[in-house]
Amino acid sequence: MSRSFLLYGDTRLGVLTRYETDWPWTFCHFVADPPFAGIHPLFEESFRLLERWRQGGDREAWVNVYEQIAVLDLSLRDKGGRKGKPWRLHIHDHVAWFRLCPPHWQREA
Repeated sequence: MSRSFLLYGDTRLGVLTRYETDWPWTFCHFVADPPFAGIHPLFEESFRLLERWRQGGDREAWVNVYEQIAVLDLSLRDKGGRKGKPWRLHIHDHVAWFRLCPPHWQREA
């Protein structure tokens, strides 16, 4: 299992430990650090609306909330120092799943 860190700029928000890859999704156990508490409600609302959309609900409601997550420009950094940008990042309870934007993992300059 590989480990990576969820970052907001240089602030570490939590630790992700991969347990499954089902291309294009990566699934991880997520352990939040204290700074994650500030954005946790966005992820909970996004998950709630995503589930509602899957059951025939309003897609636009989910998009509006997810855009608030997207503008945070969160990134992932693996233990080797490579960075990746999640294209879709979902966190609910202690599970995170995401897809990476191409190019997937890059070394920082």
